[in-house]
Amino acid sequence: MKRKSGYSKYIAVLLAFCMVFVMLYFTIFEASNEIHDCTGSDCSICHELQLAENMLKQLGSVISFTVVIFFIVAFCIKAEATFLCSILERTLILDKVRMDD
Repeated sequence: MKRKSGYSKYIAVLLAFCMVFVMLYFTIFEASNEIHDCTGSDCSICHELQLAENMLKQLGSVISFTVVIFFIVAFCIKAEATFLCSILERTLILDKVRMDD
């Protein structure tokens, strides 16, 4: 069991580095090719710049969506744990219920 969790951690870190590398590559590509000799409507560099911009927007959307989902799940888990703890802490004495036989 421990072995699988170790691999998944490495895979997650590797994917994070890959995403950062791709984002940095596209940003550097855009910056270096922004000023070029445009040949008109069929310019391949303009087409590649447009693809790079779309990819950066999509990656940014995926990252922000993932962060939002993570915080929602973390909040739900925390709220459920707090609710369960408050239920388990209730006793008859704390509720001031008198039990007479």
